[in-house]
Amino acid sequence: MVSPVDAIPDVLVPIGFVDDAAVMAGAIAALSHDLGIYARKKGLDPTEYGL
Repeated sequence: MVSPVDAIPDVLVPIGFVDDAAVMAGAIAALSHDLGIYARKKGLDPTEYGL
């Protein structure tokens, strides 16, 4: 789902989906962090946007 090369294949349900969920959670956390930095640079309050 996330990468063509999975650490654990998705055919090993539900363990196969755990690595996909971990990658997505990490990507969302990184994006949220970066958006908070960007908002502060633009002089905005990140808490107004849930960051």
